[in-house]
Amino acid sequence: MSAHPVAPTTSVFKEDILKGKVAFVTGGEVYAVAADVRDPKQVQAAVEKHIEKFGRIDILINGAAGNFLCLSQHLSFNAFRSVIEIDLIGTFNTAKCCFPYLKESKGSIINVSATLHYNGTVFQSHPSAAKAGVDALSRVWANEWGPLGIRSNVIAPGPIAGTVGMAKLSPDNETVRVPIGRLGEVRDIEHATLYLASDAGAYVTGHILVVDGGQWLQPGLTNGYPLLCEQEFDIRGMMEGREKTAKL
Repeated sequence: MSAHPVAPTTSVFKEDILKGKVAFVTGGEVYAVAADVRDPKQVQAAVEKHIEKFGRIDILINGAAGNFLCLSQHLSFNAFRSVIEIDLIGTFNTAKCCFPYLKESKGSIINVSATLHYNGTVFQSHPSAAKAGVDALSRVWANEWGPLGIRSNVIAPGPIAGTVGMAKLSPDNETVRVPIGRLGEVRDIEHATLYLASDAGAYVTGHILVVDGGQWLQPGLTNGYPLLCEQEFDIRGMMEGREKTAKL
């Protein structure tokens, strides 16, 4: 949560582009209030603490997410449900709790999604289902809440260097599949966020802004396809085995 957020010093935008605005962010840390987005009561309590401190919410950024690599047949019922609850239900819970304040400020919602479901990315059935739902919710809210002055958009990031997601999920040669020829940087997502949150995007709603260097245009297949699928490769079990071995 942040009062009067400013653009990063490396940004192409002016530093005071969001002057006077207050953002409520899940998955981030400025003024931190711990809450499980799967639990509406915890989310509501976090929102109320935010209001007590800042008095308003102008921007909601839903960034909480969970992910790991796993073929569908190796995915437990609980694991699938957990990702849906964090990514999709958590997005709904937070938006619903923030709605009265966004209505009052005629604010903006930015949901962080992914491009995994565009091409049926293997090992990613769980986040694909969740993020497809997030995209759908965002467009529904653009229609339902637009007449109330609330904008609703999506950012779908690609491979971003130096992030936990890249370290856990992506191979070393990921740049081969990015047409623009490089991994993304955090500032690429910063710029997209500032655009959608500020007056620069005041006439934009219901939009899914893909920021991935064109990677989504490539097939959603991993190295070793289709052999890994034919052999029903348990990549999650292998990775968990390595972690247990490392702890001994």
